[in-house]
Amino acid sequence: MERWTGNPVFRNILLLFSGTGIAQLIPVVIQLFLARIYTKAEFGELSVFMSVIGIGGVVATLNYDYVVVMSRRQGEARTMLFLSLLSSVVIGIISFVVLFLFRPFFSGILGVPDYNIFWLVPPVILIMGWINGLTSWYNRMRAYKKMVAGQLTQGLSIPVWKLIFGYIGISSGLIWGTFIGYVIAVAYFVYLYLSENLKCGLFRSLSWSKMKAFAWEYRDFAIYASIGNLFNAFALLGLPLLITFFYPLEVAGLYFFANSVIRLPINLLSIAIGKVYKKEASEMYQRRPYELYPFTLRIQKMILAFVFPLLIIFFVFGPQLFSFLFGVKWAEAGDMVRYFAIFVLFNALYSPISSIADILRRQKLMLFFNVSLVVSQILVFLLGAGFEFKYVLLATSVIGALHYVLLDLYMKSRIKKYQA
Repeated sequence: MERWTGNPVFRNILLLFSGTGIAQLIPVVIQLFLARIYTKAEFGELSVFMSVIGIGGVVATLNYDYVVVMSRRQGEARTMLFLSLLSSVVIGIISFVVLFLFRPFFSGILGVPDYNIFWLVPPVILIMGWINGLTSWYNRMRAYKKMVAGQLTQGLSIPVWKLIFGYIGISSGLIWGTFIGYVIAVAYFVYLYLSENLKCGLFRSLSWSKMKAFAWEYRDFAIYASIGNLFNAFALLGLPLLITFFYPLEVAGLYFFANSVIRLPINLLSIAIGKVYKKEASEMYQRRPYELYPFTLRIQKMILAFVFPLLIIFFVFGPQLFSFLFGVKWAEAGDMVRYFAIFVLFNALYSPISSIADILRRQKLMLFFNVSLVVSQILVFLLGAGFEFKYVLLATSVIGALHYVLLDLYMKSRIKKYQA
């Protein structure tokens, strides 16, 4: 611990880890109550909603928020910040038009009882884009305490409002609680940015010509990286959509609940590491590329030491833990963990260092990777239709894990050469 706290990089990771830990601790406690208030079908409805906003949210900024962190010049970073905010508005409007024009199609395949709740999707996608853009700005500034405060604001408000709406008995309380929580979080970040920059001028050094020039310069982020992230989000978050197409909504609810519970403790570390890694790795690549490979290995060893024992516990005692903590009706969700634990492991090992693809400008490769991942998932569900869900889930997880193993080996081979 002394060695870690003495290193500024690991000290920042511990700071974000502690903030994320507090932000996730309350949701874990509240989840005990939510599991007893809401039904499997209601969690299934939430899983579909979260899949849609998760898929839309990753492309909201067109990946220009990554450039905010990577830019060498402050003026360029500020321009990319506003470009990412503007992109989020445009994507939010497009998502509204798509939901309106294709309402009969989506209402048929999504399998949710009330389609009107999906009119909350466009504003949430816009909000997610703004949060990502402003978070990247404070990541660039190494303002980790402000990022922690934002995480706490979002992490605490969402489950609290879910609980309030559940006790009141509001229909689709899980979704409304998510929406209110995002509104509160983005309000915090906007207030923070305005209070710091209003006096010195919000639009200083900004111009349409600069925005168009930078948008073209970093077009690979908007084209290849955004499309790749869209497929990646579908592979990671869109599984409930596939499940509802082939299986009942309750099955999607069980999977979503199991995945949410297992991801809560893992996200404590991966989110903190991912944000710090993005900033530090960008600077290393520009100034000291020979340090990037050993730094990446140290990061992954830290993740493995935390995630592997945790997954072993869930693998062995999953049904008993879920039954004891959340009620007997969720024991089946605990059993599901055993069938996708391998995917969680290798995804957790790679996700925090995933920004290495953007640093190396491997957007085209990532597009191929994510398309392959989604297509393989769809093929497994098509070929496995009629089989018991847990076996289809296991096959999907093994193929997904293999994808991440190959990607991880390739990326590390690229950065290892700089040691020479």
